[in-house]
Amino acid sequence: MKVLVTGFQPFGKETMNPSFEAVRLLPDEINGAQIVKAEIPVVFRKGGNEVQKLVRQENPDIVLLVGQAGGRSSMNVERVAINCEDCPSGFPDNEGNCPQGGQGRDRRHCVDYQVYRQEPVHVQHSAGYGGEGRPLVSDDGGQLLQ
Repeated sequence: MKVLVTGFQPFGKETMNPSFEAVRLLPDEINGAQIVKAEIPVVFRKGGNEVQKLVRQENPDIVLLVGQAGGRSSMNVERVAINCEDCPSGFPDNEGNCPQGGQGRDRRHCVDYQVYRQEPVHVQHSAGYGGEGRPLVSDDGGQLLQ
C-alpha cells in the first residue's frame, strides 16, 4: 500500500508551515505502507496541478492533504474541498496572485458543498485526544487554493 501525504509551503510572512512540518515528521513506512511526502506550493492553480501530478506519478492507494487553519484548537477533517479561487483582500499567494471569486474561470470548479452534505464522514477519536482538542468535521474547506 502507498499513501501520499502533502502539506503546504510557508506563505505570507511565515517562515514555516505547520502542515508540512507535521508531514515531514512522518516515517517513510507505517505498518508496511509506504509514505510518500510532498510539499505543495501556495500558488493559485499550481497547488492543485502539483497534487494531480503526484497522484499520476505515485499512483497512491490513499491521498491525505494536510493544511493549516490558523486559530483552530482542534484537528478538522474537511468533508469536501471548495476551490473558488477567492483570495481575501490583501492576502496574495506566494507569487503575488490575488484572484477574486474565480473571475475569468469556469465556475464549475467552485463546488456547491451542499450537494455533498449527505456523505458520511466519521472521525475516530483516539484515547487521550479529547476535550477542546478533539477532532471535528468541517464543511468549509477554506475556498482558497486549487
